[in-house]
Amino acid sequence: MAGILDTLVIWGQEGVYAQSGPYPTAMTSIKKIPNLPGIAGKFAFCKYVDPQLGNGVIYVSRTADRAFFLYVDASSLNVQYKNIELTESIRGTFKTYLTQTQSDVSKIKVAYRQDIDEIMIANGRVS
Repeated sequence: MAGILDTLVIWGQEGVYAQSGPYPTAMTSIKKIPNLPGIAGKFAFCKYVDPQLGNGVIYVSRTADRAFFLYVDASSLNVQYKNIELTESIRGTFKTYLTQTQSDVSKIKVAYRQDIDEIMIANGRVS
């Protein structure tokens, strides 16, 4: 299937890495995406489809002070990344909200409800 590429995004506390290719044995080498913060925890992200850009991921940074939309364009082997901060105007308030009752940022959860077009970010138990 020439022309169709998949992208593997690897999240870590120190950064974000990616590789792409038409099938697993033909993937590019793993590359660190420059200037991206690590992720808060193993549930601090979710898939999101932006109406203009397409498939991507919403995630919370390792320090829980920002949330981002990461778009990966894997239409060619020269993979392009676009990282859009979603919380720029509320950065201080955002971290305070996430850490006021639970200081352990590894428990942050991100979810997207397509039926109501709503992104939910919480720290700790979600009912």
